[in-house]
Order: sequence, then C-alpha cells, then structure tokens
Amino acid sequence: MRNYFFILLCLLCITSCDQVKDSLTQVKNNTEQENIDNSLHQYEAKNWQLIEAFDKDQKPLFLESIDFKFDAINLVIKENTIYLQGICSPFHVSFTQKEPSVIMTDVINYDNAVCDNSNSLKAGQNIVDFFNRQQLSISYGNLNDRLIFSNPKKDTLVFKELSSETVDNDANITSNIVNSTTAYMEIKPAKSCDEKGNCFLVREIFYDNQFQKTYSEWLPLDFEIENLHLSPDFNVTIKLNIFKAQDPNIKTKYVLDKVLEQTPIKN
Repeated sequence: MRNYFFILLCLLCITSCDQVKDSLTQVKNNTEQENIDNSLHQYEAKNWQLIEAFDKDQKPLFLESIDFKFDAINLVIKENTIYLQGICSPFHVSFTQKEPSVIMTDVINYDNAVCDNSNSLKAGQNIVDFFNRQQLSISYGNLNDRLIFSNPKKDTLVFKELSSETVDNDANITSNIVNSTTAYMEIKPAKSCDEKGNCFLVREIFYDNQFQKTYSEWLPLDFEIENLHLSPDFNVTIKLNIFKAQDPNIKTKYVLDKVLEQTPIKN
C-alpha cells in the first residue's frame, strides 16, 4: 500500500511539472510573438508623413515656414531600410533591430545635399542628424496610425500613416532616392556652337593614387551645371556634385562645388 501511494505521488508530480512546462512555453511563445509585433518591420508597406518634431521639453525641433512644410516629409520602411524624401536631397538609412522597440541606424552620407532654401536645409539636416547612427526607440501611437521615433536625448519625430488614396505606393519614394558622386571637369569655349546650340566643350579629369591626371575626350557640354556661369573668355576647371536618381525619368542634376582654376583665353 505504501508503494502504491508513492507511485501515485510521483505521477501527480510529473503531471504538475508538465503543466508548468506547458505554461512556460506558452509565455515564451507569447513573448516572442509580442516581440515580432513590436518590431519596426510591422510598419512596412505603409506610407508615413511627418506631423510633429519636438524635444524633451515639448519645444519644436524646427518650425514650418512658407517654404518648408511638415507634410512634405514622407517616410517608407522597406527591407531594414528607412527611406525619406521631401528634405532637400532624399536619403535612406539601414537599421538593425536591437530590441523589440529599439533600432540602431547606420551612417548617412548627406554631405552633398541640394536645397532650394535655407529653411529646408536646416530642417533637413536636423532630420538627418536624428536618424544618423542613432539608437532610436519606436512606438505605435494612438488610434494605431502614428509611428513615433525617439532618440536618447528624448527628441521625438511623429509620423502619421497615410491612406492608400493619399499616395500611390512606396515606389514613389524609393525610386527617387539620389546617389551622389563628385567629379572634376575642365570646360572651354568651342570654336563655334554646334547644331544643338552647345557652345562649350567639357572633359572629365581623373586622378590616380599619385595624383597624376588623365582626361576623357572633349565633348559638347550638353547639360546645365547649377551655379556655374561660363564665359567665352575663360577656360575653367571645376569640382562638381552629380545627383542621379534611381528613377530614369528623373533628370540627373549637376551642381557646382567650387571653381578650382580659371584661365583667360589668349587671342
């Protein structure tokens, strides 16, 4: 009889242990599912528009103006990358999910931003600094249509989800991302204008590891270089920035960085 009760007690202990194990497994599964639900990836395939930007004291990080509006700033998340446009030159930044509600962003190269005005430049640089190599906490705001980013200083950007009727799709943003490069060019007046009205010739300058120069062939200058004023009386050597969008329908932009040399033409 004593052995019978001992065996019964063991069976009860085994049953209780299995129930506890099942409960712990369920908690673990629920936690893992919650972690997935709180990750930034759940916000993919949606379009977001900036509506607020403030610091820890609820003071604005930057202000709207006649030539800069929050609703021009759009954000899309796709494949571990955040895409933003509406701030000077569009940019994108990769991120790593560190915790369920925490991401770490990579470095952003935004040195060659092209802005139409100083207000856009200032706001754009603030937003770039916010996302550049930062640990950011994320949350999903009231009514499930707010995406909120906060940095360690408690600066906060709030984005509102846009309906499908408001925007076409996220390709409109990702296709407008600009790749920027720096180039060196020499420009001189042509002996005569060609049939397309191109009156200057241009060739690219290449530098090797010993800073020795080589050149491309002379070609008609058939594109505009912003901020560069050419004269038929001078040869110029310039440094310029080239901004090329992924969308082939968007025209490549050439912007003067500096004039390196200007030589009068001898008659």
